[in-house]
Amino acid sequence: MEKTIQEVNRKYNSEEYIRGLLAKYNDFPCLWKVKSKCYSNRNMKEDAYKELVKYTKDTIDEHATVDVIKKKIGALRRTFRRELLKVKESKKSGAGGDDIYTPHLWYYSLLLFTSDQEEPRDTISNDIALEELQTAEEKSPNYISGAEADFREIQQSEPAETMHPTTKRKKLVTKDNSTLLAKAYEILERPIPGTDEYDNFGVTVAAKLRKMDAD
Repeated sequence: MEKTIQEVNRKYNSEEYIRGLLAKYNDFPCLWKVKSKCYSNRNMKEDAYKELVKYTKDTIDEHATVDVIKKKIGALRRTFRRELLKVKESKKSGAGGDDIYTPHLWYYSLLLFTSDQEEPRDTISNDIALEELQTAEEKSPNYISGAEADFREIQQSEPAETMHPTTKRKKLVTKDNSTLLAKAYEILERPIPGTDEYDNFGVTVAAKLRKMDAD
Protein backbone atom coordinates (compact mmCIF):
# COMPACT_ATOMS: atom_id res chain seq x y z
CA MET A 1 0.00 0.00 0.00
CA GLU A 2 2.85 2.40 0.84
CA LYS A 3 4.21 1.94 -2.66
CA THR A 4 0.81 2.81 -4.12
CA ILE A 5 0.56 5.96 -1.99
CA GLN A 6 4.03 7.08 -3.08
CA GLU A 7 3.05 6.51 -6.69
CA VAL A 8 -0.09 8.65 -6.31
CA ASN A 9 1.90 11.39 -4.60
CA ARG A 10 4.50 11.31 -7.39
CA LYS A 11 1.78 11.77 -9.99
CA TYR A 12 0.34 14.77 -8.12
CA ASN A 13 3.79 16.38 -8.20
CA SER A 14 4.52 15.60 -11.84
CA GLU A 15 5.20 18.57 -14.13
CA GLU A 16 2.68 17.40 -16.72
CA TYR A 17 -0.16 17.24 -14.19
CA ILE A 18 0.68 20.57 -12.54
CA ARG A 19 0.87 22.36 -15.90
CA GLY A 20 -2.53 21.01 -16.89
CA LEU A 21 -4.06 21.76 -13.49
CA LEU A 22 -2.87 25.38 -13.44
CA ALA A 23 -3.98 25.92 -17.04
CA LYS A 24 -7.50 24.80 -16.12
CA TYR A 25 -7.37 26.78 -12.88
CA ASN A 26 -6.62 29.87 -14.96
CA ASP A 27 -9.79 29.20 -16.96
CA PHE A 28 -11.95 29.69 -13.86
CA PRO A 29 -11.55 33.26 -12.48
CA CYS A 30 -14.27 32.46 -9.94
CA LEU A 31 -11.63 30.45 -8.05
CA TRP A 32 -8.87 33.06 -7.92
CA LYS A 33 -10.00 36.53 -9.10
CA VAL A 34 -10.91 37.96 -5.71
CA LYS A 35 -12.30 41.29 -6.99
CA SER A 36 -14.58 39.76 -9.60
CA LYS A 37 -18.32 39.21 -9.12
CA CYS A 38 -18.05 35.53 -9.96
CA TYR A 39 -15.64 35.00 -7.05
CA SER A 40 -18.58 35.13 -4.63
CA ASN A 41 -20.73 32.82 -6.75
CA ARG A 42 -20.80 29.51 -4.90
CA ASN A 43 -22.44 27.58 -7.72
CA MET A 44 -19.82 28.68 -10.22
CA LYS A 45 -17.07 27.65 -7.82
CA GLU A 46 -18.59 24.22 -7.26
CA ASP A 47 -18.86 23.67 -11.01
CA ALA A 48 -15.26 24.83 -11.51
CA TYR A 49 -13.91 22.46 -8.87
CA LYS A 50 -15.89 19.61 -10.42
CA GLU A 51 -14.04 20.28 -13.68
CA LEU A 52 -10.68 20.22 -11.91
CA VAL A 53 -11.61 16.98 -10.16
CA LYS A 54 -12.67 15.48 -13.47
CA TYR A 55 -9.36 16.46 -15.03
CA THR A 56 -7.47 14.87 -12.15
CA LYS A 57 -9.53 11.68 -12.28
CA ASP A 58 -8.99 11.41 -16.03
CA THR A 59 -5.23 11.90 -15.79
CA ILE A 60 -3.72 10.62 -12.55
CA ASP A 61 -6.11 9.66 -9.74
CA GLU A 62 -9.56 8.11 -10.04
CA HIS A 63 -10.14 8.76 -6.33
CA ALA A 64 -9.57 12.54 -6.55
CA THR A 65 -11.84 14.79 -4.49
CA VAL A 66 -12.52 18.52 -4.25
CA ASP A 67 -10.67 18.63 -0.95
CA VAL A 68 -7.55 17.12 -2.51
CA ILE A 69 -7.64 19.67 -5.35
CA LYS A 70 -8.06 22.59 -2.96
CA LYS A 71 -5.09 21.42 -0.87
CA LYS A 72 -2.93 20.95 -3.95
CA ILE A 73 -3.70 24.37 -5.39
CA GLY A 74 -3.27 25.94 -1.96
CA ALA A 75 0.20 24.41 -1.64
CA LEU A 76 1.20 25.57 -5.13
CA ARG A 77 0.02 29.10 -4.48
CA ARG A 78 1.77 29.34 -1.11
CA THR A 79 5.09 28.43 -2.70
CA PHE A 80 4.43 30.86 -5.57
CA ARG A 81 3.53 33.63 -3.11
CA ARG A 82 6.81 33.20 -1.29
CA GLU A 83 8.77 33.66 -4.52
CA LEU A 84 6.61 36.61 -5.59
CA LEU A 85 7.18 38.40 -2.30
CA LYS A 86 10.92 37.90 -2.61
CA VAL A 87 10.79 39.60 -6.00
CA LYS A 88 8.78 42.52 -4.60
CA GLU A 89 11.09 42.85 -1.59
CA SER A 90 14.18 43.01 -3.79
CA LYS A 91 12.55 45.78 -5.84
CA LYS A 92 11.59 47.71 -2.70
CA SER A 93 15.14 47.58 -1.41
CA GLY A 94 16.24 49.65 -4.40
CA ALA A 95 17.96 46.82 -6.17
CA GLY A 96 18.08 47.18 -9.89
CA GLY A 97 18.98 45.12 -12.90
CA ASP A 98 20.86 42.00 -11.99
CA ASP A 99 20.22 42.47 -8.27
CA ILE A 100 16.47 41.85 -8.52
CA TYR A 101 15.58 38.42 -7.18
CA THR A 102 15.07 35.76 -9.85
CA PRO A 103 12.47 33.10 -8.92
CA HIS A 104 13.73 29.52 -8.99
CA LEU A 105 10.26 27.98 -8.98
CA TRP A 106 9.68 26.22 -12.28
CA TYR A 107 5.93 26.93 -12.38
CA TYR A 108 6.31 30.55 -11.24
CA SER A 109 5.31 31.96 -14.65
CA LEU A 110 2.28 29.65 -14.74
CA LEU A 111 0.77 31.38 -11.70
CA LEU A 112 1.62 34.97 -12.58
CA PHE A 113 -2.04 35.51 -13.47
CA THR A 114 -2.74 35.47 -9.71
CA SER A 115 0.01 37.96 -8.81
CA ASP A 116 -2.32 40.97 -8.54
CA GLN A 117 -4.77 38.93 -6.45
CA GLU A 118 -2.37 38.23 -3.61
CA GLU A 119 -2.90 40.18 -0.40
CA PRO A 120 -0.34 42.99 0.01
CA ARG A 121 2.23 42.36 2.76
CA ASP A 122 4.97 44.62 4.09
CA THR A 123 7.45 41.82 4.63
CA ILE A 124 7.91 38.21 3.65
CA SER A 125 8.90 37.02 7.12
CA ASN A 126 5.50 35.49 7.94
CA ASP A 127 5.31 33.63 4.64
CA ILE A 128 8.86 32.34 4.98
CA ALA A 129 8.17 31.17 8.53
CA LEU A 130 5.03 29.39 7.35
CA GLU A 131 6.85 27.81 4.42
CA GLU A 132 9.72 26.65 6.65
CA LEU A 133 7.23 25.15 9.10
CA GLN A 134 5.47 23.31 6.30
CA THR A 135 8.77 22.10 4.88
CA ALA A 136 9.84 20.79 8.28
CA GLU A 137 6.50 19.03 8.66
CA GLU A 138 6.79 17.45 5.22
CA LYS A 139 10.24 16.12 6.08
CA SER A 140 8.82 14.31 9.09
CA PRO A 141 8.68 10.50 8.62
CA ASN A 142 5.05 10.62 9.78
CA TYR A 143 3.99 13.29 7.28
CA ILE A 144 1.07 12.44 5.00
CA SER A 145 0.19 14.79 2.16
CA GLY A 146 -3.39 15.80 1.42
CA ALA A 147 -3.60 13.43 -1.51
CA GLU A 148 -2.13 10.57 0.52
CA ALA A 149 -4.52 11.21 3.41
CA ASP A 150 -7.52 11.10 1.12
CA PHE A 151 -6.18 7.99 -0.60
CA ARG A 152 -5.75 6.21 2.74
CA GLU A 153 -9.24 7.27 3.78
CA ILE A 154 -10.63 5.75 0.59
CA GLN A 155 -8.73 2.51 1.20
CA GLN A 156 -9.94 2.32 4.79
CA SER A 157 -13.55 2.91 3.76
CA GLU A 158 -13.60 -0.23 1.60
CA PRO A 159 -15.54 -3.25 2.98
CA ALA A 160 -13.66 -5.00 5.75
CA GLU A 161 -14.32 -7.11 8.81
CA THR A 162 -15.38 -4.52 11.35
CA MET A 163 -17.12 -4.68 14.70
CA HIS A 164 -20.35 -2.78 15.10
CA PRO A 165 -19.99 -0.04 17.75
CA THR A 166 -23.04 -1.39 19.64
CA THR A 167 -21.54 -4.90 19.77
CA LYS A 168 -18.24 -3.54 21.00
CA ARG A 169 -19.97 -1.54 23.74
CA LYS A 170 -21.98 -4.57 24.87
CA LYS A 171 -18.78 -6.57 25.19
CA LEU A 172 -17.18 -3.83 27.25
CA VAL A 173 -20.23 -3.57 29.54
CA THR A 174 -20.30 -7.36 30.02
CA LYS A 175 -16.63 -7.35 30.87
CA ASP A 176 -17.13 -4.55 33.42
CA ASN A 177 -20.08 -6.36 35.01
CA SER A 178 -18.07 -9.57 35.32
CA THR A 179 -15.27 -7.66 37.02
CA LEU A 180 -17.67 -6.05 39.50
CA LEU A 181 -19.31 -9.39 40.35
CA ALA A 182 -15.93 -11.02 40.93
CA LYS A 183 -14.98 -8.23 43.32
CA ALA A 184 -18.33 -8.51 45.10
CA TYR A 185 -17.86 -12.26 45.67
CA GLU A 186 -14.35 -11.61 46.90
CA ILE A 187 -15.63 -9.11 49.46
CA LEU A 188 -18.43 -11.41 50.61
CA GLU A 189 -16.00 -14.24 51.19
CA ARG A 190 -13.75 -12.13 53.40
CA PRO A 191 -14.09 -12.84 57.18
CA ILE A 192 -15.83 -10.12 59.18
CA PRO A 193 -13.45 -8.59 61.76
CA GLY A 194 -14.06 -9.97 65.27
CA THR A 195 -15.69 -13.20 64.09
CA ASP A 196 -14.51 -16.77 63.50
CA GLU A 197 -15.45 -19.35 60.87
CA TYR A 198 -18.51 -20.54 62.89
CA ASP A 199 -19.88 -17.00 63.10
CA ASN A 200 -19.42 -16.63 59.38
CA PHE A 201 -21.23 -19.91 58.75
CA GLY A 202 -24.13 -18.75 60.94
CA VAL A 203 -24.38 -15.48 59.04
CA THR A 204 -24.50 -17.37 55.76
CA VAL A 205 -27.25 -19.74 56.97
CA ALA A 206 -29.27 -16.84 58.34
CA ALA A 207 -29.02 -15.01 55.01
CA LYS A 208 -30.29 -18.10 53.14
CA LEU A 209 -33.21 -18.53 55.55
CA ARG A 210 -34.21 -14.89 55.09
CA LYS A 211 -34.17 -15.37 51.33
CA MET A 212 -36.41 -18.49 51.64
CA ASP A 213 -38.88 -16.55 53.80
CA ALA A 214 -38.96 -13.74 51.25
CA ASP A 215 -39.74 -16.22 48.46
